[in-house]
Amino acid sequence: FVQKLGPNFLFEAGKMIGSQFFIDDKYKSDRQNDIYFDACRKYIYHISLTIPDGYTLEDVNNLNKSVQSEYCSFVSTATIEGNLLKINTEKVYKTIEAPKTAWNEIVAVMDAAYQFSQEKVILKKK
Repeated sequence: FVQKLGPNFLFEAGKMIGSQFFIDDKYKSDRQNDIYFDACRKYIYHISLTIPDGYTLEDVNNLNKSVQSEYCSFVSTATIEGNLLKINTEKVYKTIEAPKTAWNEIVAVMDAAYQFSQEKVILKKK
């Protein structure tokens, strides 16, 4: 999850929550059927990264996301407390079924989780 980039480091923070479902653009519109999930679920992750002495973080705000609907939600927050980066995420499936008219709301949540899974931050040498 951490790679050396010259004097800096790249932390693939989003990968810490595992792979997330990617919905191709061709499936994002024109939903024909209602939506069924296996079960109601909640995935919560608490991630901490110690920022080494002599380094600062860049792109931390990219880790803050919030998309909520009546059927599901994805929220992530990132804060720096002293020399610690704290990331909290919560992905919730609130129901086992939703009408096809809710598809765009559900896609927005799934897209936010996928986008988060691709996020990286740079530990830059001071």
